[in-house]
This record gives sequence, structure tokens and C-alpha cells, in this order.
Amino acid sequence: GAAEAEPDKQGRILIPQVLRDHAHLSKDVTFIGASSRAEIWDTGRWNEFNSNLTEESIAEAMDMLDL
Repeated sequence: GAAEAEPDKQGRILIPQVLRDHAHLSKDVTFIGASSRAEIWDTGRWNEFNSNLTEESIAEAMDMLDL
């Protein structure tokens, strides 16, 4: 899901409730860059998603992508 948003005078944006619910966002979030877009994750879910990453698995993925 995605939504367009206009920042307020302090540069903040409001994430629509439907997207907060979809992403299970709580108080702590992680903001990442992914190619040409940004993603906002619930920090606990982000840590769980990445819990199996090792240096070897990252190197293997980079080799597969020829990076």
C-alpha cells in the first residue's frame, strides 16, 4: 500500500490509519530506503523479518545480484 502525503510546516507526514493498520505500526518504527522508495516498518516486525540474516546470506544474495 501507498499514499501521497503533504508534509506539515515541521516536515512531518501523517500515515493514513489504513496503512498503519496494514503495516501493524506501533510506537517504534524503522524507516529504510529500498531502491527508489522508502519503507516504514514496525521495528519489532523488521527485526523479526531480518532475524535469519547472516553475513554469508547477505554476501550470497549480493553475488546472485552481481553486486
